[in-house]
Amino acid sequence: MHLKREDPSNLKWSNSKTLKKKVLPPGPWRLPIIGSVHHLTNGVPHRVLKNLSQKYGPIMYLQLGEVSTDIAFSPYGDYWRHMRKLSTLELLSAKMVKSFSPIRQEELSSLLSSIRSMDVDLPTFQKNFYGL
Repeated sequence: MHLKREDPSNLKWSNSKTLKKKVLPPGPWRLPIIGSVHHLTNGVPHRVLKNLSQKYGPIMYLQLGEVSTDIAFSPYGDYWRHMRKLSTLELLSAKMVKSFSPIRQEELSSLLSSIRSMDVDLPTFQKNFYGL
């Protein structure tokens, strides 16, 4: 049983089978476990995605394994070039990248701490890590 809120002042219990499913963007059909991944094996991924976007529209739903993903496409043109330039100048400028340094250091420390806490054989770990 799930609590279903139809209106802020009116709470009702309902069976999970009666809950409405989310309305998802259109997308290619999915298989259990692997989702839509099999569609991406028919060629170069960016071209396959472009072909899928031409079929399902600029916003489509892909399920990549157990992960559900909404993907949006924008036609290459003046707007796209402007947004890329803006992102490069504003978000990826040396000043902005430097401003994220404390966050990167904190994440790196967290990663190293979690690796140190594992009881692993270092040569095996390095072999597995660099073999990715």
